Amino acid sequence: MKAIYYLSLCLLILCLASSCEDEAESQNLQGFIQFRYGITQRPGARVLDSLNSEPAAVVVSVKRGNTLIFDHLKLDLFSFGNGYVSESLQLTVGDYLLTEFLVVDADNQVIYAAPLGGSEQAQFVTQPLPIPFSIAEEGNTPVVPEVLRVTADQSPDSYGYVSFGFNVVNPYDSIPANMVQLKLDGVVWRATYIEQVIYNDSSNMFVLTGRKILQDGTYESLWIILTDYQLVAPATTENIELQMNFNESESTGSSWDSDWHWGHSQIEQFSITEYDTVHGTISGTFSGEIYSPAEDKTKTITQGVFNKAKISIQ
Repeated sequence: MKAIYYLSLCLLILCLASSCEDEAESQNLQGFIQFRYGITQRPGARVLDSLNSEPAAVVVSVKRGNTLIFDHLKLDLFSFGNGYVSESLQLTVGDYLLTEFLVVDADNQVIYAAPLGGSEQAQFVTQPLPIPFSIAEEGNTPVVPEVLRVTADQSPDSYGYVSFGFNVVNPYDSIPANMVQLKLDGVVWRATYIEQVIYNDSSNMFVLTGRKILQDGTYESLWIILTDYQLVAPATTENIELQMNFNESESTGSSWDSDWHWGHSQIEQFSITEYDTVHGTISGTFSGEIYSPAEDKTKTITQGVFNKAKISIQ
């Protein structure tokens, strides 16, 4: 019966989503970017000993034309082969400039930096910053700046920077528009993008789905489903389904297979904090628990937030 329920629910969601296709096609096309880095050795320098701390993240600044799109944006790094690759970042199709690139450790100390053109350290790399790059529709653009090891006797201005300091902002104070984020067992989980937010006025059904693209091409997804729900009214936990799927791919698609589907959720809290009818966006918070019968484990979701998500009213 559970499988039949989920199959019916998926069919209903697909029917609701199909009416949004024309609207989605009119929105800006999107693609993705991932950052890696190539370590350049200064001429005459001895081979470096291993670092005392491991690279944990990159800090980037990105411009489009004269507009600063991201300023000191911090992206987590993941091990990939013998190096590292950053989490994917979604951008509108177009041309951009990478104007800052720092590699930091877990304590936010800068250990590598890409020098800017005209700086003292720029002579040691082939292509200093800024580096142009383009985002293609549904593509994943790799950008690989050359970096140099930052030593204690070097000043930031030798790399072309005013300082190596930057403010580490609480991610829950700076969630981008049209984004959903939560903490899963205390670890920040942020969707790469929101797939859809739909409210069907006739069936009183609310659906939000988000997808996180992983570096190996698989993805994880989040589903928030409310039935018998009046938009912006207080929600009762009995009418809410909170789901997360793991290790999905385009070949397997979404599945309710209990091997990788966490369901039977227990919602502690769900609320709409803002519904902007002028701009067609909605914001809210949620928390709860999800359980996998196959794993016989429970995961806790806290500090769930979706911010200014584009909503389609059916």
